[in-house]
Amino acid sequence: MDHDRYGFVEARDKLPSAASSLPTNYKKDNAAALLDISENLKRSYHVELKLISLVSNLDLSDIQEVTRLTNYLRLYEQMHDLENERTHCHNIYRIAKDLMKRYQTGDPQDNEKIEEMDSILKPLSIADDDILDNLEPLVTTTLQTVLKFEELVGSDLATAQQVQREFRLKMEERHDRVKKALRELNQLSNELIDLA
Repeated sequence: MDHDRYGFVEARDKLPSAASSLPTNYKKDNAAALLDISENLKRSYHVELKLISLVSNLDLSDIQEVTRLTNYLRLYEQMHDLENERTHCHNIYRIAKDLMKRYQTGDPQDNEKIEEMDSILKPLSIADDDILDNLEPLVTTTLQTVLKFEELVGSDLATAQQVQREFRLKMEERHDRVKKALRELNQLSNELIDLA
């Protein structure tokens, strides 16, 4: 990905399996911190899923709904709501720095897993720009798409529907990746809740 200078996207995708494979005692001692990190990561995924779903599922035959969504996305962009809803790396940094307990089992495999987790947490704690670079184009694309809908729905519903199909196709891989990642983070959260 062009906008992944610090490896945030890759690290975010690796976190659930890396955390699940940690030594049980380490996970148990750090369950609350790992859960907090997992919940923070979900925030940006929820933004992506929300924006894609709003446009993909919009009923184009309802002109008022198209206008409402257009106004919502304009305001969302103008008010910088993305800044409030997204993952904030300084939170992950604080959690990782202050709450993660060091743990050594003496088992080289356990220590490798802990080192892998540390290497994943580093990019997650410094990549605020990467998160914005990943999400801002999506906000722009969704707004541009609904502006096109608004332009077309009163006069050319068939073309508006074609634009929506093209949007769905363009976003299908991202949508599926986000849903998969949220499923994995939810499984991790459930596992950590059971340990806490």
